[in-house]
Amino acid sequence: MNPARISIAIATGNRHKVDEIQSILGPRVDCRSLGDFPMAPTPVENAETFAGNAGIKAICLSHWLVENLPWSERPSFVLADDSGLEVRTLAWAPGVHSARFAALDDGRVGNASDGENNAKLIRLLATVPANQRQARFRCVLAWTPVATVPTGADPATWLRAQTQHFEGRCEGRIAEKGSGARGFGYDPLFIPEGFGISFAELGEAVKNRISHRARALTQLHACVAFTGVCEDAGSLETLSAKTLRQ
Repeated sequence: MNPARISIAIATGNRHKVDEIQSILGPRVDCRSLGDFPMAPTPVENAETFAGNAGIKAICLSHWLVENLPWSERPSFVLADDSGLEVRTLAWAPGVHSARFAALDDGRVGNASDGENNAKLIRLLATVPANQRQARFRCVLAWTPVATVPTGADPATWLRAQTQHFEGRCEGRIAEKGSGARGFGYDPLFIPEGFGISFAELGEAVKNRISHRARALTQLHACVAFTGVCEDAGSLETLSAKTLRQ
């Protein structure tokens, strides 16, 4: 690995999400996805909070990487996120159920399509006036070192203690109909505060500056200092080396 870069594993197979994260974190970070680790297990995301589900994914992948890859092939950290849409008039639903929102209606296992989820949201808000369609996107990141668990320690408990969380929000409202061909998920329906067009109509540069994920990543960026200096651990290279030696 180029010593001027840090390698991280992102606990998602969603290419859109990986590209967005890579764009925000920049060239000093080598982002790898679950596509690079096809044998990694898929954990059950059964927490009732974004932080809980993000932690489950990060801890599961970190432990698997240590158990299954040689030291030289391991990323330094795992980054996982859980994010979703919260709509005020729906008591902040769909929340952690955002990806499987429509599937909840018929008991299907797994996620619904973007089209199905958007159609359900439009239907539920059909009679809601414009001044009551407030919503927000929330994202919580879990940042977990890829480190060997001390002898005798419970892996999940120990890695949970090493995990940091970062949260970002983007306030806005839900449009009456979708617009725009960019983005994914609920992007065509979500109009961020201060704009008159949807997330799916905004250019990547703007979205990567104001999105919930961008704001969470900005906090992460400041903490571990991808610019090269970390207040607690020194340079990126030092931070990476310290973690890999554990």
